Amino acid sequence: MFRTFLAVAPWLATAAVAEACNTPTVVVERDGTAQYVSPQADNRAELEVVFGNAPTDESILVFDARNGQGTWVSKSDLSLIGIGFNTRDAEVVYSGPPECRPPELPIALPDGAPIGEPTELFPDGDPGTRPIDLFPDETAGGGPRSGLWRAEVGPTAMEGCPPMMQDAFPASQGALPGMDGDQRRMNFADPFHPDTLEMSRTTGVRWQRIGDNRWQTTDMAAAIFAQIPQGEGGGSKLIWTLTVVSPEEMTFARAIDIVLPAAALAIMGGSADGCRVTGTDRWIRIGD
Repeated sequence: MFRTFLAVAPWLATAAVAEACNTPTVVVERDGTAQYVSPQADNRAELEVVFGNAPTDESILVFDARNGQGTWVSKSDLSLIGIGFNTRDAEVVYSGPPECRPPELPIALPDGAPIGEPTELFPDGDPGTRPIDLFPDETAGGGPRSGLWRAEVGPTAMEGCPPMMQDAFPASQGALPGMDGDQRRMNFADPFHPDTLEMSRTTGVRWQRIGDNRWQTTDMAAAIFAQIPQGEGGGSKLIWTLTVVSPEEMTFARAIDIVLPAAALAIMGGSADGCRVTGTDRWIRIGD
């Protein structure tokens, strides 16, 4: 008889949404926990074959896995089952479709912990409080936040440059102007614009907006690059591209384009497409 019930029990314990509330069963586990199970399909006839006929139509079966016994009890005695069958904490929790749960039973969570009715946060009505601003110092448009920032200088790569020029550029350009040292406190305008940066004022560059939170300038050392003889397609220049990745991070992509005349390339070597020196540095916010 007990073996027959074990074959049926896993199916009984399945908590599935049902169109109708079928005859429930209370299952007391070996550890004393008890669940009031509303099965997916009605199984009253099968249970009566195993455990005998129910006394009334309102009777429900309590199966105690600790002794393998099944007992029909009145549904009106539901609140007494926990005490009468010595369940854990003298409690029975519900497992099944929400619409079939007796109001006096808490719900069984997936990890087995019961919960009762949800607590009303504002029983007297919505107090109308304003939302809390988590970042009151965040600038408009997602600009950088003032605070303590650190410079991370990326490596420099060269492409198409004459061999004799490669020693002229170190593997790393070093910290950007206005960002000397490992870290420093930065205060940004709101709304943000890179023309207000100390490095921009020091070097005298002006930035042009090229997209959302992206700016570019070719003002850096423009006079020096203008002295380099121009090749076909234009002259040489240094291009800075600033991107505000987030309020906590900015990137500075640097690209030096050197375009030499064909006569110079014949002597020095290098690519006819020009010499390009690139790298990307970052500013990272590390605290207030």
